[in-house]
Amino acid sequence: GWFNDQIAIFQRGWDKVISDMQGWINDQIVIFQRGLDKVISDIDSQFDTQWANVTGWVDEQLAKAFEATIGAIFRGIEKGADEEKKRRDK
Repeated sequence: GWFNDQIAIFQRGWDKVISDMQGWINDQIVIFQRGLDKVISDIDSQFDTQWANVTGWVDEQLAKAFEATIGAIFRGIEKGADEEKKRRDK
């Protein structure tokens, strides 16, 4: 009887150790997963920020090119008008 009791106590203790270890391992997996999700989320938002910077820069370049083109057209028109005026004034 006593011997069987000791085995049962040991068995319960061992089951508790195994159960605690499994719980700890599961906790570590969850913690790691959360960490990984955070890293992925940070990379994602970093990419979004960089993409916004790139598209912003591209938009800026297009706007500058557009302004330069329109400016050149208007300068050309003004220059042509000035030359026409000079021709008429002769």
